[in-house]
Amino acid sequence: MKKLLSVIVTVAMLISCISPSLVTFAADEPALVIADASFDPAARDAKATATVSIANNPGFCFGGFYLYYDSTKLEVKDGAITSLVGDAYTLEATYNVASGDKNPANALADAGVEASDDLVCVEIIVEGNDDYMLEDLFAVELNVIAELAEGETLTYGIVPGVGRNDASYNANDDDVVFAAGVGTITAVADPNTPIYEDKQFDSTTV
Repeated sequence: MKKLLSVIVTVAMLISCISPSLVTFAADEPALVIADASFDPAARDAKATATVSIANNPGFCFGGFYLYYDSTKLEVKDGAITSLVGDAYTLEATYNVASGDKNPANALADAGVEASDDLVCVEIIVEGNDDYMLEDLFAVELNVIAELAEGETLTYGIVPGVGRNDASYNANDDDVVFAAGVGTITAVADPNTPIYEDKQFDSTTV
């Protein structure tokens, strides 16, 4: 019994020593992050603006990403992506890419996201001569076309590109891997938003 207790104590001590390093490793993983956003469901043109950044960015000189969303609920129009990477880097966005196309389909599948007819992507390429070390990537304006009640949410996300032409790498030509990110848009009523009502006129001649 004493030997068994000694083994249990030893194992517990080993776990207590190993666990912090494992947690630290997971916390230090480079990851794509989408800030939470909200919109006013009573607004005539319901829009939400969110920023996309990188946590624990190790640096990269080429980054390929796919922002995906349900086209029956959200819309990302041409020009809706605003670069935050500065003048030393280029950010190019290709809108309305079908999620079933080869490159986005592979990237989505790698992140555990299933492509579908309603799922649409924006292909985003960030490129420069030196490694980009900052966190901010871009801001995105999303048009909400679904009817949501107060407190309801929509989700969308961003995944890293995979494969020869899409995967991210640094100035030393080493691969850089990012964890995928998910964003949330919540319907939050603004008491200052005017209430628009369809006016009906009596056509009866007096």
